[in-house]
Amino acid sequence: EEGSAGFFGIGSKKAVIKARKKVIVEDILKEEPAAKKEEKKEEKKEFKKEKKEFKKEKKEFKEIEDNIMEKLKYPRPQFIRENWTDLNGSWQFAFDDHDEGEVNQNYLNNDFYPMTIQVPYSYHTKNSGIGLNENHPIVWYKKDMKVDVKENKNYILHFGAVDYKCDLYINDTHIFSHQGGHTPFDVDITKYIQNEFALIIRVEDYNLCTQPIGKQSWKNSNFLCWYTRTVGIWQSVWMEEVGTTYLTNIRMTPQIDNATLDIDAFINTQDDDAWIKGEVYFEGEFITKFMSSF
Repeated sequence: EEGSAGFFGIGSKKAVIKARKKVIVEDILKEEPAAKKEEKKEEKKEFKKEKKEFKKEKKEFKEIEDNIMEKLKYPRPQFIRENWTDLNGSWQFAFDDHDEGEVNQNYLNNDFYPMTIQVPYSYHTKNSGIGLNENHPIVWYKKDMKVDVKENKNYILHFGAVDYKCDLYINDTHIFSHQGGHTPFDVDITKYIQNEFALIIRVEDYNLCTQPIGKQSWKNSNFLCWYTRTVGIWQSVWMEEVGTTYLTNIRMTPQIDNATLDIDAFINTQDDDAWIKGEVYFEGEFITKFMSSF
């Protein structure tokens, strides 16, 4: 009996220990889901916070990217104006080997232009949509324009470069000539335009050695290190809407020694009542503002 009692006693102790272990495990199992639930809740909260911050950073990056792309799109990134029209793209186009465009104002007729060209590419290039490596010293461009012409506004036509000599017409009126294939120029066309008008350009380039031609071949074909010539519009064309008094140029010179900025601003007219005001930023951070009379 003692042996039996002793046996059952030991067995009972083992059973109690197992029961205690079971209770402890059950308590742990009860606590574990609650702890995991709280941990997951915190993780979810942290994830939402990171997601929100990521969306904010993505939005900021998109704004920066859009701003950069808009500046790159604008032909003159250092002098951006809000109201402008991109005139690159499709224009009517014609070769005029016999110089007949001005005879009886043939340049006004759409039939005079048998081709379409993609400005600002020379007709020699594939991107122009023509891609002919031929010598045509006189070419014409025509683009029909629709503009919402407003009172007390001026309209400035800009050319990045036209090689070599060009004449500009608004409808049948010759308004401007320019010579030099590598220099930009602009024309105030306000008094010549209405809501609809034809913008016409005659270009002449005989690629003579007496004019600056750079590395362009003066022969009918390329040779040695002289390459295919460029005739016509080969830089961007655009139009800007400005006020009756407007900036024509601005030059900024930082003075590092005394931490100042010298600004030379130029306007289109002698206007004693004109003022300029502006704000200075560095890497997006506001520095100061200024105002001055001309």
